[in-house]
Amino acid sequence: MTRTSTAISAAEAARLTGVDKSTITRAVKDGKFSAQKDINGRLVIEPAELFRVFAPVPLTAQTSNTEEMLSMDDEEDGDSADGKATSADTVSEAQRWRFDAVRRELEESRRERDKEQEERLRERRTADETIADLRRRLDCSEEERRKKDTQVTHLLTDQREKAVAKVEKMEKQTVWSLLGWGRRSA
Repeated sequence: MTRTSTAISAAEAARLTGVDKSTITRAVKDGKFSAQKDINGRLVIEPAELFRVFAPVPLTAQTSNTEEMLSMDDEEDGDSADGKATSADTVSEAQRWRFDAVRRELEESRRERDKEQEERLRERRTADETIADLRRRLDCSEEERRKKDTQVTHLLTDQREKAVAKVEKMEKQTVWSLLGWGRRSA
């Protein structure tokens, strides 16, 4: 497995959780959480897996044990204590590595957040366009309904006026014929 930007060694995992390195390796061996070995055969652990089983130690407790844990990490790497780097340099480099890892995680989180914001904005625009289209269609439909109602009203009104006029004409003819003033047959 290649080391990811957040993967840590067993010594770093022990420092972050406040347990012994052997506890970490035993937990991996017992299958409590997964870990991989790098090309040198050292354990490489993802923090998410680690913190699923072991609670992280507060940052102040982590920094007090940094030198001790880094000396374990040096032994794991095969470096001796009388190596070229002093413990302060090693602490500084470990802090720099950790800072870089956190910075990469932060940048990735920001990219994901920006991507999600763009997606939400695109979805909002699409929804607004759909709403505007539906409103336009509703307005057109309402206008068409009003026109049809007006046409129906005019048709009904015209028929009534014609029917009333016909009835009035028939009434007049009936009155005239009753009075004998209507047409006479020859």
